[in-house]
Amino acid sequence: MVKNGRIIGQEPMKSYPTNEGKLCIKGNNTYKLLSHPERLTEPLIKG
Repeated sequence: MVKNGRIIGQEPMKSYPTNEGKLCIKGNNTYKLLSHPERLTEPLIKG
């Protein structure tokens, strides 16, 4: 789900046969990592 250009959550595909609409912990928290203010946006190795 997107609000004002930011990811605020996600909805699982209920028809997906493997997880039957449930999210794993990693998938459930991915949007938090993508919008974290300290998220790396450039490589740490100097070029």
